[in-house]
Parts: sequence; structure tokens; C-alpha cells
Amino acid sequence: MAVATAVAAYLHQLGDLNSSLIMLEQITAGCEALLAPNDPLQMDPFKEYADRLADEGHFGEAEAICRELIKIHFAASGKIDHNIASSFLQVGSMLTNKGEHEEARLVLRQALEFYESEQSTSGAVL
Repeated sequence: MAVATAVAAYLHQLGDLNSSLIMLEQITAGCEALLAPNDPLQMDPFKEYADRLADEGHFGEAEAICRELIKIHFAASGKIDHNIASSFLQVGSMLTNKGEHEEARLVLRQALEFYESEQSTSGAVL
């Protein structure tokens, strides 16, 4: 799964966005078939897929995927962690690209609070 996601990202870097999206669609379908519905391992290919959709200008679809990932991961883990915070960053980016700046500001502020909370509990320094 990780190798296929890396290949999709490489195709995207080469400018072959269509092939990248097709590969990511296949990866996400495979994840859905192999992993439990709330398995956090499903997140990475979907996040990559959302990024590719955003690159194509499909910000609404990409935002919806990221919001769903937040729900899935929180349901699976029961806590707010790095994965959820990074999904909030993606949602904020999608909202900014859609011109919804006030909502983007609120979502990005939440992401920052999550990261600060995670940092204070882990003792990490940025």
C-alpha cells in the first residue's frame, strides 16, 4: 500500500495527474476491502487522494474526504492525535482554496491547538 501510494505521488510529480488519481482510487478501494472500516491505516491513501483532488481544483470533494477521515480516525482511536490534526490542516487548506477564509481560520486554529496539546503531553519541542 505504501509503495503504491509513493508511485501515485511520483506520477503526480511527473505531471501525470490522471494516472495518479486512478492509482489512488484503486488503492483506496483496496484499503476499504482489506481493512476494517475505522482502521487508521486507511487514512494515508485517502489523504493522498484528497491532495490530488485538490491539485485538480476539486476542493469540495477533497474537503469532504478529509472531514470523513477525521470522523473515522477519531471513532477508531477515541483521541485527537497527529493524524487528526494533519487532517484538520488539510481541511483548512481546502477551505482557503474555496475562499471560505473565516471557516478556514477556525479549522486551522483547531489544528494548531491539537498540535500544541500533543506537544505539551509528549514533551516534544518544535
